[in-house]
Amino acid sequence: MEMDKAALRALIAEKMETAPPITRGRATAERYATALRQIENGMSQAQRDMLVGHASAPEQTLCMREIAQLGGYDTFNTANLKYGELAHALADALDITRLEYWVYCLATFIGAPGKSETQVTMHPELYEALILIGWVSGPASNASAIELSETELALPATERAALIKARIGQSFFREQLLEYWKGCAVTGCGRSRLLFASHIKPWRVASGAERLDPFNGLLLTPNLDLAFDQGLISFDDHGQILLGEDLDPDSARALNITPDLRLRQIDQRHRGYLAWHRDNLFRK
Repeated sequence: MEMDKAALRALIAEKMETAPPITRGRATAERYATALRQIENGMSQAQRDMLVGHASAPEQTLCMREIAQLGGYDTFNTANLKYGELAHALADALDITRLEYWVYCLATFIGAPGKSETQVTMHPELYEALILIGWVSGPASNASAIELSETELALPATERAALIKARIGQSFFREQLLEYWKGCAVTGCGRSRLLFASHIKPWRVASGAERLDPFNGLLLTPNLDLAFDQGLISFDDHGQILLGEDLDPDSARALNITPDLRLRQIDQRHRGYLAWHRDNLFRK
């Protein structure tokens, strides 16, 4: 027996009332938080790094190539697949179906998801969920810890907000380096207050993802940090220190910088950044 139109309309209305609140692949922050907890154990470290790094980027916006770098992937296609698998698992946990691309569950795309330079902005509800479950720090709590000088406080509101966001990104970067190195990358000094989070490829020329990539960083004591930033020293692909011609022997001894120093460990992902430093900053 066919259902009459009135009964069909009533059934559709009932389904709509009980359906989860999802719009274009999005859910509430609370539902995202619950779903993330459900899929957490099945998530790879690379997938988590991409998600957290994406949330920590300025305006939660990166291109797909930069997201790939966060996961440590050499090719964009592999990263795109893995981010898509993460999105699919999250969509399943949220009962989201019929998306053109599963990554629409994570973010809004300006362009096709399959392009490496497509700009990707994380859904604000997902970002809020990551704050709720403690995977990223909220802007309010971070901003309250940012100290501005009198000159900086006098900046227009938009410039001041941009400055705070940059400082928040640098704080996230430092936390990652402290977790990875557990002390100075060369000497092993474990007093965190004495250590500087130094970008290998400097902040001013790095992309959004490179600024947050822990493999673009070294945790260094002040003497090594300053010498590295000035291009007076660098490191080869095996982590061995290189002394520049501008670092005279007397200054090197005074700074306790000797030819036998080396990085305590090195990952393949460090090497591209170190090559950039040798080619562009190191005073050979």
